[in-house]
Amino acid sequence: MELIIRGVSKAFGEKKVLRDVNLTVEEGELVAVMGPSGEGKTTLLRLLMGLEKPDSGELLGLDGKKIAPVFQEDRLIEAMDAVSNIRLVTPELSREDVRNAMERVGLTHCEGQPVRELSGGMRRRVALLRALLCRGELLMLDEPFEGLDADTKAQAIAETLRQRKGRPLLLVTHSEAEAAALNARIWTL
Repeated sequence: MELIIRGVSKAFGEKKVLRDVNLTVEEGELVAVMGPSGEGKTTLLRLLMGLEKPDSGELLGLDGKKIAPVFQEDRLIEAMDAVSNIRLVTPELSREDVRNAMERVGLTHCEGQPVRELSGGMRRRVALLRALLCRGELLMLDEPFEGLDADTKAQAIAETLRQRKGRPLLLVTHSEAEAAALNARIWTL
């Protein structure tokens, strides 16, 4: 699956957020989208997910593709536990498979707690695992390692590489170290 972004522009009122953006993501490629805050990185992902419409340009290669996202905000169901939140999008996963993945990212002994009781970093890892474990054909991760300490971030990056399974991945990050750890091609917006 090749993803092509050709001549895409987007404005919100008078504020032009994206201007004539061009990017090709090859089959199985991992691309780190970088740039200053407010330059449209999140907007680009929202366009690709169909949550916004471009003012001009084309987005090719998305038809019928299931996207597995991690948003800047975790978007978890507060009253559900971590395992149930992850299995919500992939119910065929066994609770044991989910618990094993949770253990690999340092989420132990919390699988029965409602996510509203989890710390921000724990919630972030639950949101990341929900995307990684779902059967999406394209991963779109918006600052997925934000707020994680160095050891936990290393675990989360390792699990991302383990679970990616050759799927193309677009990663929004401000961290060149994260991009390097994932061996991503850096593309600056």
